[in-house]
Parts: sequence; structure tokens; C-alpha cells
Amino acid sequence: MTSPDWAIEYYVEDSGHVPVREFLKGLDQRTYARFLWSLEQLEQRNVQAREPLVRHVEGKIWELREESNTNIYRILYFFLHRAADRVAARVWQKNQEAATPRTGVGVQPTGAFPGARRGVNDLMTESYTQRDGQRLFREDRALALTDPQFRAIYEEEATQKELWLQLVEARKTTGLTQEQVAGRMGISQAQVARIEKRGYANYTLRTLRRYLDALGSHFLLRIAVEDGLSG
Repeated sequence: MTSPDWAIEYYVEDSGHVPVREFLKGLDQRTYARFLWSLEQLEQRNVQAREPLVRHVEGKIWELREESNTNIYRILYFFLHRAADRVAARVWQKNQEAATPRTGVGVQPTGAFPGARRGVNDLMTESYTQRDGQRLFREDRALALTDPQFRAIYEEEATQKELWLQLVEARKTTGLTQEQVAGRMGISQAQVARIEKRGYANYTLRTLRRYLDALGSHFLLRIAVEDGLSG
């Protein structure tokens, strides 16, 4: 559960623009859903967040990283102490171009950020102050999740990413390397890396059992059945 003492806050430039908001609203729904889930995890874990969820860049700067079919995107953030009991993770945007350049920044792409009735260029004409940073993130998240199509994508991505994060964090807890897990499973290190790859979705029960068995007896595989599936 999110602590009331922690919050995600968009970085607002002196000009009144909110670059990370403009960036997120220009993404396709699936990539935005991935970022939203990661931002929510950051809000929950705050300063305790570590790899593979986030990466340290330098000094007080950290990053969240997500991939689309053509690009690798980064959102940079740092923690801001407003008072003794109030801390915000202030985020702004930076993207790393992949083989295909990202174009059409001012055009709302097909299947883009739900609820955005205006184009990205229109957002750039609006002016805010840093006091709006937290409110804008909360409103954008709430608005996006009211869209049934986006919510379905978000829930699918969340399920995959939660499993991925649990697997990697479980291995790190044991202190085992990928090479050691591979040796116990009788497979290559590259195969373990694929199992732990962000966005990997081709898990089988057999693979999951073998992976957890390799970690030791402290981990169990539990399967939950959603209500209504048997009706």
C-alpha cells in the first residue's frame, strides 16, 4: 500500500511546461501502462527501490526504463524532502533512441494515452507551477484507468511485471548469480537471463517450478484462480 508520506511528482520547468507529462501522453497505451505500473511501484517502495525496478545513474539521480517495439525510454527521478515527514519522487523524461527514430512528437499516435482529448502540442501551451506536480500525476493516473481498454492493458502488463519482479528479487535475496541458478537448472546463463528479462511473457509452470527449486526451499509457487472463471 502506498505510504501517505511519499508521492510521485512531475517536474515542472520554470516556463510552466511539464515535459514528462507531455512525453507520457505521447506514448502508446502499452508503453504508458508499463511506466505507470513502475511509477506506482516506485511510490510504494520509495528510497528502498533498487534494481531491477530502477537503476542508479549518478549522484541522487535514478531512472525507470521501459521499452516499446522501437525505442528504449528512460524517466529520471530524484527524491525531494519538503519537510521532515514529506518526501516526493520528482520525475522528468529522457528517452534513448533505438534503431528507429521517434518522430511526430506533436501528433497523438493511434492507441495513445487514454483520455487525452488534446494533442501534445496543446499540452505544451498550458502553464503550471511545481505545486501542480503531484496533482497532475494523480489526475492522469485516475483518468487513464477509467478507460476500459487501457485498464485491460494495464492489468495484463501489471500481472507480467509483478511476476518478473518477484522472480528477480527472489534470486537476489538468495545471493545467487544467474550463472549459479543456470547450473542448478541445467541450462545456460542466457536462458536464465531470458526468464528474468523485463517484459518476458512465455513462462510455463515447469519453468517456474524449476527456477524456484533452484533458488531453494524458501520459495513456493502458488496459483490463484480468479472468481467467475468456472461459471
